[in-house]
Amino acid sequence: MSRKIQIKGLRGTIYKRGDQSYRVQLSLGRNAEGKYDIKRETIRGTEQDAIDLLTRWNVEYLDNTIIASNHQTVKQAYEEWIEFIREYRKPNTHRFYRERFESDILPMIGHRRLKDIKLSDLQKIMKEYPTKDKHNKRALSAFWGWCKKHKKVRENICRDLETQATPKEQTEDDIWSWEEVQKMYKHLTFKNLYDIFIVLGVECGLRPQETLALTWDDIFEDHLAIEKAVIERAPGVFELGPPKDRKARYPVITPFVTERLRFHKAEQNRRILKTKGYNRENNLVVADKMGNVPDLKYIRRYMLAKAKEAGVSPIPPKNLRSTHISLLNDLGVPLPTIQKQAGHAANSKVTKDNYIRTYHASMKRAAMEMHEKLHS
Repeated sequence: MSRKIQIKGLRGTIYKRGDQSYRVQLSLGRNAEGKYDIKRETIRGTEQDAIDLLTRWNVEYLDNTIIASNHQTVKQAYEEWIEFIREYRKPNTHRFYRERFESDILPMIGHRRLKDIKLSDLQKIMKEYPTKDKHNKRALSAFWGWCKKHKKVRENICRDLETQATPKEQTEDDIWSWEEVQKMYKHLTFKNLYDIFIVLGVECGLRPQETLALTWDDIFEDHLAIEKAVIERAPGVFELGPPKDRKARYPVITPFVTERLRFHKAEQNRRILKTKGYNRENNLVVADKMGNVPDLKYIRRYMLAKAKEAGVSPIPPKNLRSTHISLLNDLGVPLPTIQKQAGHAANSKVTKDNYIRTYHASMKRAAMEMHEKLHS
C-alpha cells in the first residue's frame, strides 16, 4: 500500500510505493483542452532522492522549462496543433503546414514518441527532401515552437536544423526578362480563361489574389482600382478581403492591356451565352468556366505548360508581379513610383483622386515605355 508524503514548501506529492520505490507527481495546471497536465515519474532510491527530484521539478516549474509526462506520438501532437492552425491561422498557412507534414514529415517520424525525437532525426528529413528542406524546416519550427509553449517538449530543437543550398527546382525566385515576356505573349491567344491573368501580373504588378478579385467595375480608362483581394477560407470557399498591405492602389494600364481586356471581355461574353448557370453576379475578370473564382493551382499548371510551349523559364503566378517590378527597374523608374505601382498605397489622408494625380504622370510615362519596348 502506498504512503503519501507531502513536503512543506514544495508543489507536488511523493508516494512511497514499496521498498526504495517512490512515485513523484506534480500538477502543471490545465492545458488548452481544460485537462490537467501531470508530470510523474517512479524512481528507485531513498526518500531524499524523491525529494530532490520534486525540488528540481519545482525549480523548472518556476522557470517555465518543465514539461508534462508525455507519451504522445508526433502524429498525435500534430493533430492537436493542426486543428489549432486551422482555427486561428489563415487557410493558406493551414494548407502549407498540412501538406508539409502529411507529405514529408509524418511518414518518417509520425509513429514515434514526440519526447524521443532528436535533432538528428529531423536532419534526416532535411536530407531526404533537399529541394523542400527550407519549407519543411519552417513547418517543423512552427510545430515544435507550439509544442514547447504547451509543455510537450523542453525546447525547440528545430532552430539548429541545417538546410542545404540546392539548385532551385520550384523557380520561386525566377522572373522573366524582356525577351521572355515577349516570347510568352506570342503564345497567348486570349481565348483561354487565364491568358489575361498573366498580362495583368506582368504589366500591372497585381498579386494573384488581387487579380482573382478584380471585377469589371474595377477597370477604368487608364487605371485599375485594386481595393480587394480573394481570401480562401477553406478549400474552394472564397471571400473578399482587403489587399495584402490593407491599402488600395490604382495601377496604370497601357493601351495593350486595355485592348486585351476588351478582347477577353468579348470572349467571356460568348462563353456566358453558351453556359447554363454561369455566375454573372460575380462579374469577375478572371473566372472559371462557371463564373466563379478559379483555383490558383489550375492557373499555375497552365502557366507551366505555356512556359514550356514558349521556351521560357517556368515561374509561379506570384512572380508575375516580381517580373513587373524588375521591368520597371530596368526602365529606371524611381523607386517610390515602383513602390506605389506595386503595392504601397497612398497615405490614408490622401483621396483616391489625389493619389492618382501625385504619381500618375510619372507612372504613365513608364508604362508607355514598357508598352513600346514589349509591343513595338
